[in-house]
Amino acid sequence: MNDYFYVGKNPQGKKLVSIKCNDCNIRVIVRKQTAHDRRLYYCKNCSRLGERNPMYGNGHRISGEKNGNFGGLTETHKKNLSVAKTGTKLNLSDEAREKKRIIGGNNLKKWMNENPDMHRETSRKGGVNSLKLQSQYNRISSIEHLTILWLKKNNIEYEFQYDIDHKFLYDFRINDIIIEVNGDWFHSQPEQVKRDAIKRQLAESKGFTVVYIWEHEIRAGNFSKLEDIFYEN
Repeated sequence: MNDYFYVGKNPQGKKLVSIKCNDCNIRVIVRKQTAHDRRLYYCKNCSRLGERNPMYGNGHRISGEKNGNFGGLTETHKKNLSVAKTGTKLNLSDEAREKKRIIGGNNLKKWMNENPDMHRETSRKGGVNSLKLQSQYNRISSIEHLTILWLKKNNIEYEFQYDIDHKFLYDFRINDIIIEVNGDWFHSQPEQVKRDAIKRQLAESKGFTVVYIWEHEIRAGNFSKLEDIFYEN
């Protein structure tokens, strides 16, 4: 069984672990169940190599009359594509489909007008969950990953993607300290500098101390800012 360790949870509450690829030895973040079910784990790139590729030894194209699309789409294909695209039954007329669409839109507008507070809160939560899904479940950056490894190595408990007032997500929270992991190029852009300043003001207004670690520091293995905080005594 490949060794792995716990790093947090995704927005759906599923446990995430850091696991090493059996081929390239690069660590990646996956769901715990995925790691537990596989005796040997291969990352996306390595899993497509050689015999591990499901298409290995098979032709990637079916040419000529053996191809179902030879000579253009058949009527059956067109009907199937229509069902898949619209999600509606083919026996509905264009007029009936348009009426159904209008009724659905009117019902939504009516609910939004009758429940403005609930609508705003639902929209806010949806936006936060979307951000968490992008940044935590699928898109943990390499420098965030390196920071997680350092925190785990030093037995420091943390909360990843900490939310304040449904307005901003912060990379790490450790007690009353917020740690922001900043990419050198992206966080030096004027618009992002302004946004980071607003984020910092919000966090400090809630009593947090904000610490920035930059990409060039992380890639050089320089976590002195965190060492000064957690090992100053």
